[in-house]
Amino acid sequence: SGITVSPVLSSTNGPVAGMSLAGAKGANYYIAGIAAPQSLAAQITKAPVYITGGLTAQNKVYDTTTAATVTAGTITLSGVLGSDAVTAPTAGNYVNSFAFASANAGSGITVSPVLSSTNGPVAGMSLAGAKGANYYIAGIAAPQSLAAQITKAPLTISGLRAQDKTYDGNVTDKISGSFAVIGLIGADQAVASGEVTGGTFVSSNPGRNIAVRPNLLGLTLTGLNAANYEITDVTVPLTANITAIDTAPVIMPGIIQQLAADEGDGDNNFYSADWSSFNSANNANCGNGRADALITMSTPGAADEIVLAAINSSSMVKQELPSTISAMINNASLSASAPTEKLFASDSVDMTSPGILSYKLTTANGQKLPSWVKFDTNNRVMTLTGSAPDKSLPLAMRLVISRGSHQIIESIVTIKPIEGGACTAQTASK
Repeated sequence: SGITVSPVLSSTNGPVAGMSLAGAKGANYYIAGIAAPQSLAAQITKAPVYITGGLTAQNKVYDTTTAATVTAGTITLSGVLGSDAVTAPTAGNYVNSFAFASANAGSGITVSPVLSSTNGPVAGMSLAGAKGANYYIAGIAAPQSLAAQITKAPLTISGLRAQDKTYDGNVTDKISGSFAVIGLIGADQAVASGEVTGGTFVSSNPGRNIAVRPNLLGLTLTGLNAANYEITDVTVPLTANITAIDTAPVIMPGIIQQLAADEGDGDNNFYSADWSSFNSANNANCGNGRADALITMSTPGAADEIVLAAINSSSMVKQELPSTISAMINNASLSASAPTEKLFASDSVDMTSPGILSYKLTTANGQKLPSWVKFDTNNRVMTLTGSAPDKSLPLAMRLVISRGSHQIIESIVTIKPIEGGACTAQTASK
């Protein structure tokens, strides 16, 4: 501003270009310049340029403000005159030069330049180069446009407590307490309503301070600023204890009797279907106390189950599984499997000799047996000790007999609670 303005002379001494005199004697004079008290000064304002490309608006989390971050790459400009050397703003993040049209959470929100005055320049952005000082950034112009998303701010829930429980084989848990939201910004208003429907232990096994993830999907936010927030977690992680069962609802076991013998119908097998009529006629067979469960064996997919033993509430039972393939075939209705004479027609080796047959007992899906079931592969003895956890019965196990690398026969051995009619007719599980 205040730049001196001087006449442009047609020659060294004048006249002033483009100015002439009139009048009867005007032709005898010329304008040679200006003299006091006349003086001239004026301002040259900077020319506006516009950013037409190279900017990207960044998403952000709701923070109650319209502040926006815009990242500059290679910026292109429009409005530079002639061959003026003007350098665009440097690449990087500009945190005070742009603003969202709204402070509320949403997507596709317009982002506009923040102008230092009505017509510019854009705050915090400058030009460089030999002629850069003669220009200012007045804004953005097509094809450049800016929009971004404001995501909801996270809130956490306080006041919840995970409840201890006794081992039940699953990961569900109960959650109690009066909840409140934590994380509101400034004077924002929002409250949570609804209910926490439960939680999930990260492990179903007994232990202390096991992490519990509460189900917060039943909670909703209401209030003046609720739309700008979402519930993401609890303020303090929840933990609880799972205690082992001291007194099991199914007590394992003690042999009442070996029931592989015929029960009187002449078929040389005792099936689980025969159990009720057998006990009705032979109550003495339950004389060692109430029968809690049966140990049965069957061919996979077969309806008939051979009863190997009935068990009651003593502290331990050892059940020897059949020792030969033929016994397995006969006792477990496995006649559909390849008979031994076809498998070993030229083999006179005693099939019960150590090292000839191998026995493997797993859960039905091939997993490790639970801790209260032991199996001695050398002696074919299954031992049940201590107590079975609640809801652990029936337990189906897979018994595989192999010779070398060849599987010979497969059976399903099942420990199942007695459902009504057996001895005192008490069920063995809750």
